[in-house]
Amino acid sequence: MIFIFLRLFPFLLPLIQLLILVALSYAVNYWLWLLLTLLAANTFYFLLLYLRLRKKKVFIIWWHSLVMIVAGFVFILFVSDRLSVLLLAIIYGLIYFFYLESVFHYFYQTGKATLLSLENVINYVNLLTVFLGVTALINFYIFINFYWLWLLVIAFAAFLILFYSRFLFIELNSKEHLILSLICALLLLEFLGGIIFLPTSLYSLAAAVALGYYFISLVLLAQFNGELTRRTLIRYSVFTIVALSVVFFTALITY
Repeated sequence: MIFIFLRLFPFLLPLIQLLILVALSYAVNYWLWLLLTLLAANTFYFLLLYLRLRKKKVFIIWWHSLVMIVAGFVFILFVSDRLSVLLLAIIYGLIYFFYLESVFHYFYQTGKATLLSLENVINYVNLLTVFLGVTALINFYIFINFYWLWLLVIAFAAFLILFYSRFLFIELNSKEHLILSLICALLLLEFLGGIIFLPTSLYSLAAAVALGYYFISLVLLAQFNGELTRRTLIRYSVFTIVALSVVFFTALITY
């Protein structure tokens, strides 16, 4: 019976998410209850997965899924146009579906575990989550006068969970895994703190932080895979610098 629920939930949860996000544009005053409902449904799925398999990694991915959901939800919370909300809800629902499918196939080690690689899915989901999450936090800071110190604390906690999940597939012991994730989260937080007050758009800031995450994770994964050379580091650095230049230049001419 649990297995049947586990197969149905990757289809049901994105639908529930879609309905909740659409309802958000009509009942914005109840946003917290809608968010808690979505988080509770997501938690129920991972609880069933743990009860079935008894694997501690389930809890790590569960924390990761919470960050992903909250980032997307709060980002859409500040979107006023209902058609845009609907389009974003559909896109995020599809991403959520592939995410849950990759989680299922990863833990059950099915034939689709390679096709729907959880490692690759988490990598791309993290990029999107950093962008959406940073945008959402800055919106809280601007429109709700959210205390900036709490903003940094929440950002650090989210970065830590994202990096911890990203490095889950590297052969490290628990202590090394945590230390590496803490260092990376601090580096990304420092980068965020260094650019957050630049006179540019919040989307440019969020894109820059996402690129910072991408650079840090690329370099470290190359190091642990024995692929990091001077040439590789230069290539990653040049790509990141060029991408950051494009982001800020575009923001400069449109700001």
